[in-house]
Amino acid sequence: MSVDRIHPYQLQIVAGIVYALVVPIWLYLLHASCVSSGYDRAGVIWGIGCILANVIGVIIFGGLLRSSSDPGMLATLIAMNPLVTLGLTVAFLGEELTLKKVLSVFLMLCGFVMFNL
Repeated sequence: MSVDRIHPYQLQIVAGIVYALVVPIWLYLLHASCVSSGYDRAGVIWGIGCILANVIGVIIFGGLLRSSSDPGMLATLIAMNPLVTLGLTVAFLGEELTLKKVLSVFLMLCGFVMFNL
């Protein structure tokens, strides 16, 4: 509903404001738990890359959602994110495929089918 009322880029600004309000809480929790000492530079770089990829993905999704004739199908495709993540972790990180994960994927696909009926 928000994409119908504001532009996807404006939605990103709103999301950025929300994140900016939450950052002091995160910093406090990091400081309180003594986790903040010593950051792994590679981990920080990967984290920044993931955040940028997420922002770009949301902007593209917002633009597609605004211009799509079938927003329900587009929302269903974006909801397949866990399935894509599982595939990528198996392919690139060597994560093992367990029965629980296979059942989860099956239930997720059943949900997608039911959502589109």
